[in-house]
Amino acid sequence: MHRSRVLLVVAGTPNRLKHVLGRTLNVPIKKILVHTNFTLYNTNNIAIIKLAQDLPMSNKYVGIVKLPSRPPHYGNLYRVLGWGRVYEGGALASRILYIDVKLLEPSVCQSFIKYFSTEMLCAGNFNKSDEDPCPGDSGDPFLEGTTLYGIATYTIGCGNYDLPSVYTNVYHHLDWINEMIAMNVSQKRFEQSLCIFILLNIFIPFTTFLIGFM
Repeated sequence: MHRSRVLLVVAGTPNRLKHVLGRTLNVPIKKILVHTNFTLYNTNNIAIIKLAQDLPMSNKYVGIVKLPSRPPHYGNLYRVLGWGRVYEGGALASRILYIDVKLLEPSVCQSFIKYFSTEMLCAGNFNKSDEDPCPGDSGDPFLEGTTLYGIATYTIGCGNYDLPSVYTNVYHHLDWINEMIAMNVSQKRFEQSLCIFILLNIFIPFTTFLIGFM
C-alpha cells in the first residue's frame, strides 16, 4: 500500500520533529514485505521493512529490540511507546510517550471484539485508566523489557474506559518473520544478524516505525 521510495526511517532521537546533529539518522527503505495472508482492516496486519543500509550498532542512541522466544503472558503489564495523539482528539506528541497496559485473556478480548483471532492480542486498563494508543499510534511497539510482543493495530481503546485496543501478536508470526528474513538476506548476513529489518503495522500511513531487531 506504500511504495518504499516514499518512506524514510528516522532513528536516534525521541523527538520526531527535531533533527539533532550527531544523533538523528535518516535511513532509506529498500523493500516492504507484506504478510501473504493480510486482509485489509482485519487479520495478519503485519509487514517487514528492509532498510537500504544497516543502522549503526555502535550508536548509543539507537535501541534494538528482540523477537520473543515464548508467547506473551496474559495478565502482565506491557509498555507501549509512540508519537500518536496525547488524548482522544488531542494533538500529536512531538516527544515519544509511553503507557503501561494489561494484556487480557483471549476470551475477554472476544467478548469485546467480534472478529478477534488467534493472531491478535488485546490490552487495556479497565475502570482504572483510559490510557491506550490513540490515532497516530498504529505501529507502536508493545514491549516487555526489550522484547517485542505486539504491534498496535486498532486504537479503539483511546479515551475509553470500557474497550481494549488491539495488537498484532508478533510471537504468532515468528515463522513468517524468520522466513522473510531468510529469503531476503544472504546466508552470511543472516548469521551476522545485522539490523536491517523493521516490523510495522501495514495500512496506516502515519505509523510509528519500530525499532529493528536482532
